Amino acid sequence: MKNLISLLAFSFLIGCDGEKSNETKNTNLKYEIKVDAVTITGRAAGASGELIIPANIEGKPVTSIGDGAFRGCTSLTSIVIPDGVTSIGEAAFAHCRGLTSITIPDDVPSIGYQAFEHCVSLKSITIPDSVTSIRHRAFRYCTSLTSVTFLGDAPKIGDNAFQLSSPTIYRKADAKGWGDTLADRPVKLIGEAPSEKPIAATPPAKTPPAKTGKKFPSSTKELMFGSNPVVTEKDKAFWNSAKKGDLKAIQSLLSEGVNVDIYGDYGCTALFWAAKHNHKEVVQFLLEKDAYIDAGAGMGGAPLHIAAYEGHSEIVELLISEGANAEAKTGGGKTVIDFANEEIAALIRKSIEEKQK
Repeated sequence: MKNLISLLAFSFLIGCDGEKSNETKNTNLKYEIKVDAVTITGRAAGASGELIIPANIEGKPVTSIGDGAFRGCTSLTSIVIPDGVTSIGEAAFAHCRGLTSITIPDDVPSIGYQAFEHCVSLKSITIPDSVTSIRHRAFRYCTSLTSVTFLGDAPKIGDNAFQLSSPTIYRKADAKGWGDTLADRPVKLIGEAPSEKPIAATPPAKTPPAKTGKKFPSSTKELMFGSNPVVTEKDKAFWNSAKKGDLKAIQSLLSEGVNVDIYGDYGCTALFWAAKHNHKEVVQFLLEKDAYIDAGAGMGGAPLHIAAYEGHSEIVELLISEGANAEAKTGGGKTVIDFANEEIAALIRKSIEEKQK
């Protein structure tokens, strides 16, 4: 089986945050295929550190994490679950004592029974607005858990969901059904969360165009081995808002001090996610807020790459008009044209020709 680095090598442009990933037969995962869907049943021996679950395996979509799939995987520290997964089984991540970070996709409706029980290193987690129920003992004995951020309405909560855990629950101001507590834990607005300022130094990088004057990693090597900013729950909420096109939430989070260019895996920023999901109004707003237009070039791909890949011609035109580098490459050496349909490829060629005049 291919090791984790091999898996990541395939995950550049369409694997940011695991949203879309490679189609592969050999991963660090054990799985089974039923009809036209894949269920993850476990991980290969020796898997450790960060694991990004692909969105597709053998041409089939990954839709569920099976019961006990990662139970007792003490060497895993970070897991990214791709969009498209709609089921997290019972005790799927129970007793993952080294787990400090997990990304739950927007399509999951429920957190399963004992799903994260005894994840003693997990300090915080963001629950997407698709989740409507938290089952019994889901976060029991997560002794380091200090914050759980909900992006949607109050869920149905099972018995002992946070037993022997002591997180503060954070919610959006406009969410419905909330009281002062959830499962005996205090509930506060997201804006009331303690300040979580990045403690890492600015990452070593080349300086982007003079228009922004900002520094940003320029390669996957710099991203992996440089000094990167600490990602907070507000940052994750910022990315999720960009994915959903929630301009009001984006404006609110920026007013609370979120960095417009905060980046995650593969250098993906809010601008990348807004471009991917064809939220033109959000893209325009972020550019007006001086978001770095070529963020992610040399790594997972810039906003222009993903807009071309998704076929969003209006987003492509907007980014080009605002000065996006039409000749930028991904970390895998792919250009924008490599991902473009005929219409968008023509736009890109025209931009390059005009630049060369």
